Amino acid sequence: TDITANRPPVTEHTQGEDLLASLGSLDLDDQQAALTLGEDDKLKAGGEPASSPKEQAASLKFQGDEAFKRREWKQAADLYSEAIRLNSEVPAYFSNRSAAFVEMGDFQAALEDGKVAETLDPSWPKPHFRQGIALRALKRFDMAISAFAYGQSLDPNNPSWQQEIEETERQKEARKAARERKR
Repeated sequence: TDITANRPPVTEHTQGEDLLASLGSLDLDDQQAALTLGEDDKLKAGGEPASSPKEQAASLKFQGDEAFKRREWKQAADLYSEAIRLNSEVPAYFSNRSAAFVEMGDFQAALEDGKVAETLDPSWPKPHFRQGIALRALKRFDMAISAFAYGQSLDPNNPSWQQEIEETERQKEARKAARERKR
């Protein structure tokens, strides 16, 4: 049984800052979903209903992506959860649900989904980004830096990794300075 698929609904709350800009893109192209679909399982054109569980899951992911674009984080997370329930082998489902959880402020759940996505596809850099964002929000700065650095090792030509590392180091130093002022 996949315990992450049956996660209880998370209560949405307003963030002090919009994290959408730091989340990176959703995995909208269904590239990884397509990797797990057989030739007979592809989505039907013209809005015909999906029939196989993998097809239904891909359709739910698409709906989740649309909800995310509308900034309906809870609906997006719920749709990704349903997709995961039907097909828990697609890392993009967990990665996108992680992004929705970050927006909802459930950073621990976001971290867990990032870890699952990494387990499903260890060579894919995006799960390390999701983990880094969640760890930084949880104020686990050294672990966040490690997650970003590992992602950078998988995707060395992407300058965003270094920017995330530098932002995390900046937040770590700011927290350290704030603690020292309290002494």
